[in-house]
Amino acid sequence: MKKIFPVICLCLLLCGCQSRAEESWEQFSRSVRERSDLSLTAEVQVHYSDRVADFTLRCTEEEEGCTVEVLAPELIRGVRARMEKNGAGLEYDGIFLDTGSSGDTALTPMNCLPKLLEAMKLGTVDACWREEDETVAALTPADGLTVTVWLRDGVPSYAELADGENTVVNCTVVEFS
Repeated sequence: MKKIFPVICLCLLLCGCQSRAEESWEQFSRSVRERSDLSLTAEVQVHYSDRVADFTLRCTEEEEGCTVEVLAPELIRGVRARMEKNGAGLEYDGIFLDTGSSGDTALTPMNCLPKLLEAMKLGTVDACWREEDETVAALTPADGLTVTVWLRDGVPSYAELADGENTVVNCTVVEFS
């Protein structure tokens, strides 16, 4: 009995951590599911097969879809992508270019933040745990990507979006509202 008691205590302790992480994630997820006006600004790093590209992007959710605006690099600052249920397009300086259907599951700089918001709202939770003072949730959205989100004080602080086994996009969240 003396040998098994520490094992039982450890199991109970780990179960308690798991349930706190799940409660924290569920509270956050419920709050974002109820809203259609989310805004997210993030430093985004996209991993291509031959290079890595860095962007600062702002995604603003609206009733009919969302808008993603490039804040950095300076060369393309102000370029916006509007994504709606029936398609997507690029906009710069008042000119709008239709880019067709947005049904593709490929990750790009301009669609990664909308996919992150969608995963936080509708993704299936595969696992949930605590890392120091953060809650971490591994999600699978409907499109088959894998999204892992870190919450600090109930707000996203970091996310990874993966296609298969490869992490394609890293997001450091600068602002979330």
